[in-house]
Amino acid sequence: MPSIGTILRPYGARAAGASAVLATDEVLLGPAWTDLRVISSAKTGVGWVAPTMTKFQGGTPGIGLWAFNATVENELLLTAQMPHNWRKGTNVIPHVHWTTNEDTSGDNGETVIWGIEHVIGEVGGSFTSPATVEATHTLDAVDKNNKSIVTGLAEIDMSAFTLSTILAMRLYRKALTDTWDKQAYLLEFDLHYQIDGLGSDEAFAKGF
Repeated sequence: MPSIGTILRPYGARAAGASAVLATDEVLLGPAWTDLRVISSAKTGVGWVAPTMTKFQGGTPGIGLWAFNATVENELLLTAQMPHNWRKGTNVIPHVHWTTNEDTSGDNGETVIWGIEHVIGEVGGSFTSPATVEATHTLDAVDKNNKSIVTGLAEIDMSAFTLSTILAMRLYRKALTDTWDKQAYLLEFDLHYQIDGLGSDEAFAKGF
């Protein structure tokens, strides 16, 4: 852990011609991945087919999770703002954490399809046209009841955007196309993104 007085330098922020060897009081915050968690912003409304908040575990009332139906395309609305520590212009990787609450024995080969429809806009700019990314999870012998499962979706190109960019999204289970006939319980939706420091050097811009 850096000691008091240590110089924390964001990736790429060292002076031109600086020695490749870091000083003893210098820690380079190189690119690293972390999670931008957005499920707490989940919304629904008239015109969208929301999943059902359903008891997952515990007593009364117990622990509830959003249960995505097997016969109707349920959806939640999400928004996320790219943080100031984001390595601007690098892609983000959306992924869905979910679980089951029913017996999955005999369901090997059945599929669950998750997707997000999204638009992207930075401060002062116009939002992109809607685009969609989807991923299929195929159940196998290790996908037992109550297992925590993560399904990764395709990377989203963020090369044209900078900090404080907003992603507005519709998360859905493509139940009319996938084949699993049981509910899928949503645990979390988040975006993997790269960081290159503690934050930005300006309130609405980043010089590195």
